[in-house]
Order: sequence, then C-alpha cells, then structure tokens
Amino acid sequence: MDGKEISGEGSAKLKVMMFAPVSERRQTVKDLFNNIFVKNFPNDSYTSEDLCKVFEPFGPLISCKVDDSHAFGFVCFEKHEHAAKALETLSESENGLYIAKAVKKDVRKKILRIEMLKSMRQVARQNLYFKGFPVDGSQNAEILTDELKQYFAKFGEVKNLKLIQRREDGATKEELLGFGYVSFHTLEAAQKCRFEASKDLFQGVHKLYVNQFEWKELRAGHRMERIDQIELARYLKTEKTKHANEVLTAVKEDL
Repeated sequence: MDGKEISGEGSAKLKVMMFAPVSERRQTVKDLFNNIFVKNFPNDSYTSEDLCKVFEPFGPLISCKVDDSHAFGFVCFEKHEHAAKALETLSESENGLYIAKAVKKDVRKKILRIEMLKSMRQVARQNLYFKGFPVDGSQNAEILTDELKQYFAKFGEVKNLKLIQRREDGATKEELLGFGYVSFHTLEAAQKCRFEASKDLFQGVHKLYVNQFEWKELRAGHRMERIDQIELARYLKTEKTKHANEVLTAVKEDL
C-alpha cells in the first residue's frame, strides 16, 4: 500500500510505515527547534560576527545576533539537525558559553517558576512546624529552646530552631505563641521526625504536633505552578500542531 496513489480531488500518495510507541520514536515534533539561546560571552566586546563564527561550522544560518546589552544572543539555523548538532557539541565544550534551546520569554518564565518552586519545595521538606509544648510561663524561651533542640536531636542533626514570640510595636516580648519551627540538615532526619515525634513525648508528658512547613510564597506558588503547567502544555500542543501543519503543507506541495 505504501506509495499507492489515492484518486480524487487533489490526488496524493499513501504513506505506510510501522507503528512505533511515543517512547520509541526517535524524535517528536515538540523536540524540533532551529533557534538557540546563548549567554556568558567572554567579554563586552563580543559581536554578532564572533557568535556566527562559533556556529557557522555546524550548518547554514538564517540569523545570528548578540543583544545590545551583550548579556545574551540568539542563533537561528536553517535546519533543525544543524541546531541540534551545535547544541550537543557546544554544550559539552569548554568555551564557557551557556547554550540552550530558545523559547519564548513567557514560556521561560513559566519553566523557571516551576523549577524555583521545586527547589523551594525540596528545602521546605527539611523545615518543620511544631506545636504542643508548654507555654504556661513555667520556663523561659531560652531554656525551652535548648530542651526542644535536645528533643529534636533524637531524630537527626538540627540546623536551627525558633520559637515564635509575640511582637508589639516592633519589639519582641517574652510571651510565647505556642508554636515554632525546626530545620534539619537532612531530609531523612526531617521525615523521621514527622513520623516518629508523636510516639516520643516531650518532657515525658507533651505530645507535639509536627508537620511540614511551607512558606506563604510556596503555598501560593502551588496554584501558579498548576496554571503554568497547563499553559505550557497548551503552548507545546499549539507548536506541535503548527509544525505538523507546516509539514503537511510541504508534503502536499511536493506531491
């Protein structure tokens, strides 16, 4: 059936090939790119001509431009294969340049925000919120802090611990608000504390409530991350459809 002509208005040839799952396909449409982003130039006098000399050996260029700020530049190849080869080769070289696929500014922001939230979430997993210790005034904050550090040290090395006190007119009072934060040096210690603290009473009588701490920005960021992921997926789908249409148009022109 491969190559068979299909009669009718605007006749075309039928293309038949073996089906391959997405995971086994060598290249997907969304992987195709012609534009490369470059930064970390060796000096402020680096020109577009200098940039072109670096990339010309890999194939014909459509454009090559260093921004007026000399902070970054863009290179556009005629063919994806040449752009991919340049990216692969120069990323492993020791020329000092930072090289990556060029994407739209709003897409870069979404990707950076997602990466930042992942990093913040990883750090937050080592920081715990706790409450349930005595606040009846029988112990001052300094002594209670030392005892809590000793208690949490059972689970792993404590990085820091802070009890939250009431503040009025910018000054901290001795009155404790009944909760605090503890940070461990390792994720394993923080996880051990979360799951085992309820089994080990503080001062032999107080059962502490311990849970993962999250910054306000991180909590708000969860919602933005979901929105960014949806919009990023929508953008990639649009680009895939756009490229597929271009390929289809080119095939029709060749027939």
